[in-house]
Amino acid sequence: MPTTLNSIMARSPAPTSGAAAERARARRTEKRTRRPGPPRSCGGGGDEERDEAGGRRWYVYGLCTYFVQVFLLPVLFPLMVAQRASPASGMPPPRPSPSPAVACHRNGTLLYQMVVHRSIHVTDSRLSPLHWTAISWFAGIIITAPVLPRVAQQLDHGYHQPFILGAATAIGSFICLLTGFFKTTWLFPFYIAIVTMTITCASAVHTRHLGLIVRGLSGDQRVQQRRKPLISSSMSLFATSFGSFGTAFIALFTFHMLRRTDHLTSLWVVSIFCGLKWFLGFTETFFANRPGSPSASLTLVSNYWPQLVGRLIGVFLSSVSSTCIFTSATLYLVGGLCMKPVLVLAIWMVYFVFAAVALPTLHPIQLLLRADPVKMNLLGFILSATASGFGFYFKDHRKWHFASVLLIAIVQSAGAGILNAFGRVMVLDRAPTGKEGVFSSWYEWVKMSGACAGFALAAVYPDNIRKTFGVSFLAVFVGIVVLIFGSEVRDFGGKRLQHEKESESSDNGMEKKGDQSKEYIGEREGKLGEASVQV
Repeated sequence: MPTTLNSIMARSPAPTSGAAAERARARRTEKRTRRPGPPRSCGGGGDEERDEAGGRRWYVYGLCTYFVQVFLLPVLFPLMVAQRASPASGMPPPRPSPSPAVACHRNGTLLYQMVVHRSIHVTDSRLSPLHWTAISWFAGIIITAPVLPRVAQQLDHGYHQPFILGAATAIGSFICLLTGFFKTTWLFPFYIAIVTMTITCASAVHTRHLGLIVRGLSGDQRVQQRRKPLISSSMSLFATSFGSFGTAFIALFTFHMLRRTDHLTSLWVVSIFCGLKWFLGFTETFFANRPGSPSASLTLVSNYWPQLVGRLIGVFLSSVSSTCIFTSATLYLVGGLCMKPVLVLAIWMVYFVFAAVALPTLHPIQLLLRADPVKMNLLGFILSATASGFGFYFKDHRKWHFASVLLIAIVQSAGAGILNAFGRVMVLDRAPTGKEGVFSSWYEWVKMSGACAGFALAAVYPDNIRKTFGVSFLAVFVGIVVLIFGSEVRDFGGKRLQHEKESESSDNGMEKKGDQSKEYIGEREGKLGEASVQV
């Protein structure tokens, strides 16, 4: 018996008493049941960002590229096409002033006429620079569609992420430098299509990088599902804020250059500056090396489609409404209300700067309300519906005062910023480990398609703000319905998402292991008690 007791005591820790014994048993149980933290390899083998420097670099790329979809494609490129397609001498007579008390500004009215005038002849059709830009934008989206699956495969299972980001950034910025070399409109479809394709691919790498940074900062896998949306929401809000500041600077520089007499050269200088600003994002290439695992299964996108469809429809409709409201409102202020260019610039500044200042303050409100990304997108849709409803109500020229326009700009600025920031989070929130590239690629493509559709709607009806704002309001309403009924944790068929099933089964397995560990400790303590009684 002493031999048996000694052998048991040798394998057991020193006896403790009372609360100390309970704490020791709790620590041993937690150590046995604790799940290890995420490995240094991201779902497929790349290192995850764990420091805040990766987040700061991610903000810089947003600062350098946000303006491409928001200002370069819908504003600058149509102006550059108009300078080549519409000579000032062949313009029709200016439109009459909407009110006898309002005098139309000559330069603003001339720019508006050049943009909407059907001066581009294609066989038997006549197109305006707005139409030409919309067709070129759509061609870029069509070209990007077959390229994007290969990009997504490389992002999740390859080792060429830095090359994709660097090549897309370099090509897109270089195209911005070429726009003024040849004084013809026939090369602009090529320019716009290449810019569309490169910004979509580069943004896919950028968005995928956000997913890896957030997963690295989330810590233990048990709390990742709870912390990921909060961290990604904060980072996406700040990135959109920085991007809005950068876009405001581009808009201010464009206005300054349009005050010169030679608009053709001035706009080319703005395009060159945009290319240089875009190229500053090339520094992100050196830190985007997050390779995937070539041995991982190449799961088709269709396997995850039920998880994506509802949220992607919401992203598409939000992009349609945001771009359509911004473009149609700008055209109406210049051509319909004959507003002075200085006042149009002031509204642009309010639109971009207010989003830059207000968006970072939304994260504490989100934490206070415990709102998930879907609910924040619903808030953005409600604000956009309010802005489009105001604009539809103020269809009469006499009701469009500067204060009314300023109010609409503030409301729409907040709505568009929320939709842009939380739309990305809403899609990445459901991305399984190792599939961030697929989700990011299709998110960027759908977002760009929605922006093209919104711009095309504004280009078709440049003089009819009732139709454009009415369609935007309808898109917002459909988006709200889709997000409420189609983007919850369950898909449209009511089945739970596959990666959540795996996570829950893993949690159940760890709980069972914890229960078995507790039973084993209880048996050992019982044996120790019996041995003590026998002695």
